[in-house]
Amino acid sequence: MQVDALWHPETFLLGGPGCAVVSGLESLRPDRVGVPCAICHLSQGAVTKCCQSGCPHVFHPLCGRNCGLYLSEWLAASAN
Repeated sequence: MQVDALWHPETFLLGGPGCAVVSGLESLRPDRVGVPCAICHLSQGAVTKCCQSGCPHVFHPLCGRNCGLYLSEWLAASAN
């Protein structure tokens, strides 16, 4: 979850290396939570929208990375 938190502008990490806590979960947009991931098909956690113009897919950031998708921090922030 800590890595996924880096891909959502509403969330951030508190604390230092090895003991970071995700903060801002209550601020996640409703369209990011409880939505099935296009890759793992689970509705747990928060998803991010594909940055490709016109692509309707949403996925967990780690699912995307594990599938070899290109995840740009700048593009992710602008698409979300």
